[in-house]
Amino acid sequence: MKYVIVLLLFVTGCTLVPGPGPKPDDTNMCGQAGLNLEKLKCLDSRGGKMWINSKGVPFEKTCQRAQDIGGAALDPVCIANAKTCEEANVCPMKMK
Repeated sequence: MKYVIVLLLFVTGCTLVPGPGPKPDDTNMCGQAGLNLEKLKCLDSRGGKMWINSKGVPFEKTCQRAQDIGGAALDPVCIANAKTCEEANVCPMKMK
């Protein structure tokens, strides 16, 4: 029976994996978020700078890309307004 259901889903074009959600409307805040991470001198768990990745790509670009493809909800407004690195770190987890 399990195989019949899988075959039926395949034939009808249904997918078990949901598509990306709606695009966030706060992508314009990615630049401010990156500047705030730099101002606060936030480091990731490996000691790397959070405002620029190991390949030299600034947070603004990484954030914009993540927001555009819907791969991660970063909440750049929260990060831009964070007063400490600890606050900035929990922003993605606080998404509505």
